[in-house]
Amino acid sequence: MKLEYKTQDVRNPLDVLRKAGYSPFRDPNTNEDSFILRLTSGFYPRMHMYLQDKGDTIIFNLHLDQKKASYQGTSAHAGEYDGPTVEREATRVAGWVRSVAGAEPLNPIQNSQGRTATTGTPDQILTTNPPVHKEVPTEDTSVKKDNNKLFGGIF
Repeated sequence: MKLEYKTQDVRNPLDVLRKAGYSPFRDPNTNEDSFILRLTSGFYPRMHMYLQDKGDTIIFNLHLDQKKASYQGTSAHAGEYDGPTVEREATRVAGWVRSVAGAEPLNPIQNSQGRTATTGTPDQILTTNPPVHKEVPTEDTSVKKDNNKLFGGIF
């Protein structure tokens, strides 16, 4: 998924990526520079971002690496270039660009159904599932507790 901005609007994309939690990464096989955001304590899965400077446009090129390349000598891997997780992360990064640089993307973030996704704020967390709100039960005061038993009568 690509996020495009006017270069004059995003003067320091490295600052944006650092604040969004990305770390610089140089591929030992290709010596290509990119940025990664680890999603677990392991090296995979990870969000993987390439920056492309096209003169008057800067492009944040994002995808999700699920695992390391399977075959030696190839760059093929289980990567996702769209889908809900990548869309949420693109929205989160766009929020950081807005917060740090005050810029809006030239291209709206499209979800997998082709609809424009809503942009978020930097404090949104990358999650696979949306949070579930549960009603907290209130204490029933009509039942008298017997606290003289072991563990307050649990057993």
